[in-house]
Amino acid sequence: RYILHVPPFIWQKQIEKGKKRFDKEYGKMPKDFRNVHHFVVKELPEMVKPLTENMISENLELSIDQVRSALDYLEKRMTYLFRNKEGEVVWAYPVTVEKTPHKLTFDTGEKIYAAWAADAIATPFVQGKLRNENIAVRVQTECTHCGKMMEMDIDSSLQLKPVDEKCKPIVFVPDVDLLNLQEDSIIDSFWTECVFFWSEEHARLHRKKSHRTRGAYMRVDQMVQVTRIIQSAIFGFDSK
Repeated sequence: RYILHVPPFIWQKQIEKGKKRFDKEYGKMPKDFRNVHHFVVKELPEMVKPLTENMISENLELSIDQVRSALDYLEKRMTYLFRNKEGEVVWAYPVTVEKTPHKLTFDTGEKIYAAWAADAIATPFVQGKLRNENIAVRVQTECTHCGKMMEMDIDSSLQLKPVDEKCKPIVFVPDVDLLNLQEDSIIDSFWTECVFFWSEEHARLHRKKSHRTRGAYMRVDQMVQVTRIIQSAIFGFDSK
């Protein structure tokens, strides 16, 4: 089995379809819910600990009931956040305070984890938009095929540069309908499946002996395009 290069017009068509669905979802979201969404994503890297309802309530001047209603709505959609058993926000995509293979270090000093490989690329773009400033992030992760350490620098404009010039990252994006998940959480269907590979060769070798066939193996330049479109739709950003 080989990795095939999918013509851009095919995957771009799928991305545009996804964008329209997220645009529709975001357009229906109440303003208070949007504010809660943006707040938890922006604050999680700064607090580096689970966010409580009280913390969100005090900062946004919303009642506990309003905050809880917003969190329930956002978590139910599964593509916005995830809470622990105490009801605290621990995942606010694209970042999480729980340990994953994708460690992020901001040029402003914050250290946190990306939910999965695609979110490691998305983080500086999203945080830059939310903070209204340019953000640079050092990603430390590993190749799923060989376990080799991978490091890359990404900024808010989605300029990506591997620390080792020999590294030509590939991201595997599983074929998951984010708006109609069958699992209890997006974590179950996406976290362990969306991963990095050192190169196309490593991705090809891994594919031959693994179950990762339902999805797309994408170069970082393709991921940049996908990130800009999809994350802008999820957060209501201007993608230009």
